[in-house]
Amino acid sequence: MQLKAYITQDILVYSIKHKENDVYMKRLLAYSKDYWRQITIAAISNVTASIATVFIIDILRQIIECISIGNLMQEVRNIILKMLVVICVGIASNYMVVAMTGFVGAGLLKKLRNDAVDSLMKASPEYINQCNYGDLMERLTEDIEGLAGFMSGYFKDCMYVPVLTVVYSVYLFIMNAPLAVICLFPLAIMVPLNVKLLKPIKLRQFQYAKELGLTNNNVEEAFAGAEVIKSYNLQKKMMDRYEAALYKTFKTSNENDHAQYNLEPISRAIQEVPMAIAICVGGVLVFHNAVTMGVLIAYISTIKKLIEPLSGCYQLVVRSQTALVSVSRVFEVIDIPLEKDILTGVSNDDVMTDSPIISFKDVTFGYGQENVLVNVSFNVRKGERIAFVGESGSGKSTIIKLISRQISTEKERIFYQGIDYCNFTPNEIRNELALISQETALFPMSIADNIRISNPDVRIEDIMLALKMSGCEKFIKELPEGIDTILAEKGNNLSGGQRQRLTIARAIVKNAPILLLDEPTSALDLETEKNICNTFDEVSRNHTVIAVAHRLNTIKDYDRIYVLNHGRIIEQGTHEELLSRQGEYYQMYQDYVRKEM
Repeated sequence: MQLKAYITQDILVYSIKHKENDVYMKRLLAYSKDYWRQITIAAISNVTASIATVFIIDILRQIIECISIGNLMQEVRNIILKMLVVICVGIASNYMVVAMTGFVGAGLLKKLRNDAVDSLMKASPEYINQCNYGDLMERLTEDIEGLAGFMSGYFKDCMYVPVLTVVYSVYLFIMNAPLAVICLFPLAIMVPLNVKLLKPIKLRQFQYAKELGLTNNNVEEAFAGAEVIKSYNLQKKMMDRYEAALYKTFKTSNENDHAQYNLEPISRAIQEVPMAIAICVGGVLVFHNAVTMGVLIAYISTIKKLIEPLSGCYQLVVRSQTALVSVSRVFEVIDIPLEKDILTGVSNDDVMTDSPIISFKDVTFGYGQENVLVNVSFNVRKGERIAFVGESGSGKSTIIKLISRQISTEKERIFYQGIDYCNFTPNEIRNELALISQETALFPMSIADNIRISNPDVRIEDIMLALKMSGCEKFIKELPEGIDTILAEKGNNLSGGQRQRLTIARAIVKNAPILLLDEPTSALDLETEKNICNTFDEVSRNHTVIAVAHRLNTIKDYDRIYVLNHGRIIEQGTHEELLSRQGEYYQMYQDYVRKEM
């Protein structure tokens, strides 16, 4: 089945089938195809290192046999020379394995993270808004890093175990085939049994990843809302939420650990049983002169080398299961459905210049089962200034989001200059818009760079003009570096009014024909609001303005005001016209005046 929950937490309740695991692993391996040279070198080096280890053991056998027959001195020179060569080859081979697999892991980390972030950047805003931030960050960091580690360090182990098993087993059979059969038979039973008992661990890994994402999300919420938490003395409540989430994470992790601990007896048996058989049976064979003491010691040494990777085989399987969890979670991000990004062939000839610049025709939209807009229709002509007012939840901001393609409807019925929105890509629509909201998105870069985000090719002279028009010139002159001043994260080294003025300057620089205002002054004091509104009036003279207003005095001079109630337009007209009717708007304005007095 194809997983459709993607980043949302619901995905974690599904158990992934073997066929899906194979698909994910094939995709992961496809990512490594660019590094086939490094992987080939690592594989060859791994075989070489394993053979070198066998040669060292065999040299030990030769030394013991030389001692037993008394000709060690005659052979010491050859033995030392062979030992030095083998050691050098082993060191060089192991170095190449580590270097090549590390290179592959670093490359995959870069590629996976790049593709995941690229998918997020191309995803629809409405989809991103549904994401659990903590879980998302867990996927972009821990899961991707875990995959890179698996494909470097653990990938080395994946080659290491089967190669050593084959090389050492062949060497054991060469020395004494019957003894090899007796010693290796228990391993042939216990190792598959060990791997089979690991299957339940995979589902717990999924659950653990889910709960860890929720725990991280609690931390993110605490930091993001630090001011609110402290002002309402919610520290204990938030800490209780975090501890509850942390306890669930701890419980799942503990259960997973216990499942692994239960495998310890089999792991010990894998280590002890073949060694005991080799010593007992080999001792009897030495007593009856069936094998030499050198062969027995080489045999025991080889068995010890063989069972080391096999006894840790369950760890390798656990790592593989963890990697499967991570790879599915990462590819769910990479497979996020993208916004339509192909050109539709709309030309300037198709645009009807005499049509309204924006039109809604019986638009209905809902989140889930509840409609927030019902049969909404209106026209906005070029150069007009219109506003939407209403109680919270009436659908005002939803209209702005539909116009800016932050969300979309199945049947748009929204038109730009007479052409249905469906005929445009989201970016084509957004190029015609400049959005100013109460959320002042500023980044930790210079003021100039924050402004030119909307228009990378803008000249410095135009940036300075935009800053002057938006009322930023005065406070920027007081900054030590002027427009080259680096802003703190989210612009926290500026006041709310200063941040809002910078977003206005950004909109001016973009020079889009339509200006969207989504309650941009709702979080500002009255004096700052007055200054900002004066700036809006100056900036919007040559623009079409569509605004959502919280403070009604800011839209008194607008060409038309729409009053929304439960998703429906119930009144429309100018400020004076609506007051004269003494309807819903009249009551809202009276309440507003009383509140502001």
